[in-house]
Formats: sequence, C-alpha cells, structure tokens
Amino acid sequence: ATRYFVQTGAFTDKGNAEKQLSVLKSQFPSTQIFESSVNGTMYYRVRIGPVNTVDTADALLNNAENAGWVGARVVIE
Repeated sequence: ATRYFVQTGAFTDKGNAEKQLSVLKSQFPSTQIFESSVNGTMYYRVRIGPVNTVDTADALLNNAENAGWVGARVVIE
C-alpha cells in the first residue's frame, strides 16, 4: 500500500530532528522521525503522517505551510 507523508526536515543530527519533532507534535500529532542511511550517513527525517491519498497529503502540506513549515514537501513510500 502506498503511504504519503509531509516531510518538514531531514537532519544528520538526531538532536535537531528531535527538536523539530517536539515543536511539530503539538500541531500535528502524527509526526514521527524516520531513520535511513544514505551512502553511510544516517539521516533523521521528520515526517507528518502517513495518510492514504494524494488529496489528503496535499491538504496536510497546505496546513503545514500555513503553520510556517516552509519548504515542507510530500513524500511517497
């Protein structure tokens, strides 16, 4: 099944991701940190979701941008 997220940040420092997560959680309770290794570097991606449809993801992105999370983007897994 396809899952859609709104990604608000990607960090190599887990502490920075956790700071962003703590701020976002009050506005978007479904926010999580996803860890992934790219070429030996660990990234901590802060994402809201998942949601099941593109329309819901677009609405969530709009809400995030309106809340000041400029640069957020929809990602698909």
